[in-house]
Amino acid sequence: MAFGCSVMYGEEIETQQTIPKLLAEHFGEELINHAKVGSSNDEIIHTAFTEITPKQTVIIGITDVARVYWPHSMTDNIQSYSVSNFRGKLIGLKNTLDSWYKFCYNEEVLYKYTYQKLKHLEKYCHNMGNNIYFLNFCSHRKGFTEAEGRNWCTKDTSLVYFTDENEYGREPKGHPTSRAHLKYTRYLLENYPALKEKTRH
Repeated sequence: MAFGCSVMYGEEIETQQTIPKLLAEHFGEELINHAKVGSSNDEIIHTAFTEITPKQTVIIGITDVARVYWPHSMTDNIQSYSVSNFRGKLIGLKNTLDSWYKFCYNEEVLYKYTYQKLKHLEKYCHNMGNNIYFLNFCSHRKGFTEAEGRNWCTKDTSLVYFTDENEYGREPKGHPTSRAHLKYTRYLLENYPALKEKTRH
């Protein structure tokens, strides 16, 4: 079961190889991908708590902490917005978000907040007999480098930085190419022994 933003979803490379497809093949399990384009970490975590079932392998793709979870007044739904790239029908919220970013936004605090929520999700999964792995897809290169546990594949650079540093290319909208997904998956499997385990925690 995969949860994340557009990178985990495979936007722009839907029919090609992606990290969740490659890891599902590696684990010998069917892929159930709940990733959503534009998701914030809060939305990813909320979706995971809602959808996870027992005895599954769970993959969480951590995204940029600058994305915020915001109520959508027209549809009564919750959607994620980025403070650095606000678009959509709720343009009237831009001033509010700009003020929040200017006076309240603290990246270090957001990393700690996100990490604690992810740790709660980790405990929840272990209590259900699930294996859970955290991957750094879009977060800052040092955002989760000190995360605890062998299943936190976050001590190294994110997929986005890995793609740019090795010049694996980006799709027109800026998403990493399928080649980058393939190379990063190989890199993760070589450097994180926990990903080779088949047993439940």
